[in-house]
Amino acid sequence: LSEVTDGLSLLHDKLQGTGTGTPNSGLDIFLNFKKPFKINHCSIIKVMAGSSVKAHIDMERHFALNIGLKNSSSCITYFHNRVDEPPEHGFQMTDGSVYIFNTKKLHSVVSNVPADSGIDRYIITYTLVWG
Repeated sequence: LSEVTDGLSLLHDKLQGTGTGTPNSGLDIFLNFKKPFKINHCSIIKVMAGSSVKAHIDMERHFALNIGLKNSSSCITYFHNRVDEPPEHGFQMTDGSVYIFNTKKLHSVVSNVPADSGIDRYIITYTLVWG
């Protein structure tokens, strides 16, 4: 995971000056992050093939940067306005892609592969903002 934090630090330096000026822009949240990137903010998430994560908000973190590691497209992350309504929109990542999102926004993860496929999803997640 230290390779991830080193890479995030290099990317952070390289992108300085490219912000949008929008307070809730993922890019601006990343650029305004106060270094150093710490390994204890980084983890690997595994979603088993055929498994889903019900709509929820994260209690301990506010913004996360996710990086597709392996079989990333085997799930879709959906964003919801309310738990009892269909999702507002969804995002299907690919291996190597990166996205930043507000984990306080109601979201779910739905597998699009059968449980017996053996295609488990792995992503790296880095907490940018706690709370």
